[in-house]
Amino acid sequence: MAELLEKKIKQLDRQIGRTQSAEEKLLESIPGIGPLFSSVIATEIDGITRFNSAAKLAA
Repeated sequence: MAELLEKKIKQLDRQIGRTQSAEEKLLESIPGIGPLFSSVIATEIDGITRFNSAAKLAA
């Protein structure tokens, strides 16, 4: 059962990866951030270029 779920998760991650922006893929370079979470973060911040610095993004 666990193997089946892991296989399905990997399949869904690949599908999400095909539609990701460059920002979303960059977010995945952070340990623990996968395709789904990077998409959620990118949607929430609505464009990383809105922030002048990493500190302002983190605030």
